[in-house]
Amino acid sequence: MPGGRSHGFRYYTSEWERICLTVKYPNSQKTESLKKPPALNDLIKIADVLSQGFSYVRVDLYAISGKVYFGEMTFTPGSGFERFVPHSMDEK
Repeated sequence: MPGGRSHGFRYYTSEWERICLTVKYPNSQKTESLKKPPALNDLIKIADVLSQGFSYVRVDLYAISGKVYFGEMTFTPGSGFERFVPHSMDEK
C-alpha cells in the first residue's frame, strides 16, 4: 500500500462480539477492542428493513458524524468466490 500503510478487517456479531473469521483479506493485527459504534442499533434496524425478502444480501451502511449513509446492497460479495475461514462460518 502507498506510504507503507496496510489495513485489515475485523468481524463482529450484532451484539458487538468479535468473530474469529477471515474472508479473502487478512484480519487486523491490532488487539485492542474497538468501541461499539453509537449508531449500531440504528444500523442494524435499517439493515433488517432493507434486507427483508432476500435469503442473503449484504447491506453496506456507514455511520459518519451522527448520520447514517447507505452504500449498497450486494447479493454476491466477491462474485460469490470469497470463502470464509473457517468454512463453518459460511452457513452462519
